[in-house]
Amino acid sequence: MSEPKIGQARLVVLFDYKTTSSLPSVRMCAFANITSEYSRFGELKVENKKEKLVWKITNPVFITDSRNTWGGSTSLYGGSGPGIPEGDYEVTYSDLAERVAKYYCKIEYPKDLASMPYSGVFFSDSVKKLDEYVVLFSEKNDILYIGLKTEDFFESDEKTLGKYPAAKTKRTLFTKNNMTYAVLLPVETLKK
Repeated sequence: MSEPKIGQARLVVLFDYKTTSSLPSVRMCAFANITSEYSRFGELKVENKKEKLVWKITNPVFITDSRNTWGGSTSLYGGSGPGIPEGDYEVTYSDLAERVAKYYCKIEYPKDLASMPYSGVFFSDSVKKLDEYVVLFSEKNDILYIGLKTEDFFESDEKTLGKYPAAKTKRTLFTKNNMTYAVLLPVETLKK
């Protein structure tokens, strides 16, 4: 049995607009690239020691591509105090045998995004730094695909449904690989 290993960990503060008339809800997404046997996942602990905040993920979501398996959560919320604070974080992965691997991350994000109305997103310099993606969802709200908005089949709903017929809704996501924040716009129904 191999020792637990983390190839990389990613922490992203997500500003999620549920509607065009509300301010965003703010949450953290935390994932670790488990390079050892991810089927032995025990717990992923995310800790900001300065603020004494700890999140524990024991029932992770796994995302797998051709090279990596990532385990974690898209729904870590801050308390009423500091919310999701900026700064240094320690990510600890424990396997079922309670052996651990650690990874260190830093979170930085523009504070003004939490109080920015939907209409301001499109004029924000912080958002202009990000790439625009489209996220497709099934009827059960499972993610079917995430891709850059510039991909050909995102030109129209008809083309999107031609490639992904199980897709029912989509959301625009502004993010960038080296950034620790992202903006998610409200749900749109795909029209046939």
